Amino acid sequence: MNLKIDFQRHYISMETRESLDQVANTFLEQFNKNKSPTFELNSEMANNVAAINFEASLQHPINIIEQKFKSSFSRSIQTYFVTGPIDYVSWINGDWKERVRLYQECLIAAISLLPKSRFSSSFKEELKTIFQEVGKEATKFEPLELAKIRPIYLMRDENGKCIAFGFEPLNNVFGWEAETIEPSEAYKWCGKSPFEYDNTKFAKKYYKKNIGIIQYREIWYDGKAVTKHFGVCGQTGETEVEEIADSQELLRASQEFERKALGDGFKEIGDNKLHYLVIEYD
Repeated sequence: MNLKIDFQRHYISMETRESLDQVANTFLEQFNKNKSPTFELNSEMANNVAAINFEASLQHPINIIEQKFKSSFSRSIQTYFVTGPIDYVSWINGDWKERVRLYQECLIAAISLLPKSRFSSSFKEELKTIFQEVGKEATKFEPLELAKIRPIYLMRDENGKCIAFGFEPLNNVFGWEAETIEPSEAYKWCGKSPFEYDNTKFAKKYYKKNIGIIQYREIWYDGKAVTKHFGVCGQTGETEVEEIADSQELLRASQEFERKALGDGFKEIGDNKLHYLVIEYD
């Protein structure tokens, strides 16, 4: 049975996309040029397996999601997916040969994720040897210019607290300001997160008058999930809850909510423009 080997990149950190593409594309070219992309497997061991897809993951250490080796299998396309992380700080400080080595070692380490029930030890050793040989060839094709790593941007609220990060300086989002983090400063964020979420600060309210009624839409964050509440004032509204995995998802959810509300004719009203009703009881 023929088995196809393929490669992908996991763009968690878009500021490194060009540099990861530069290495991965060269590695793939040499793999296809010098080595056959298909292998003969024992039909009994590799039953219903048509391909292995190796994926390299590279993300800035400021990201709160921990990078791990992982694997999965898609029955519909009969493909194993194996993913391995690349050390970010080593990558941005490395020259061409170092980046090729990091990429190659990521792929080799991911081989161990393939199940023993489907792939023999001899097959894994053969694949490891091929990756090593292809890596040596790839180092010979150093580009005229090494792809640069772009900075990222920390979003801070009016109190200076970190709310999110992104790859573009998104100023004026909920009154946030962008702080530039250069690649050379990435090491400072290893093993720690700058984010301090305050759900009382992350709460937005939008209102709309419509034929004698007032409609509302609200969104707030409690540190784990975004809650969206909407309805008509004076009536029981509806609630939707969306789990948030990281700061990027938080930024996406808040921006989408605001864009939809404003597009539907709602307006944000600050607390200073609201009337308060105080209820006292014994």
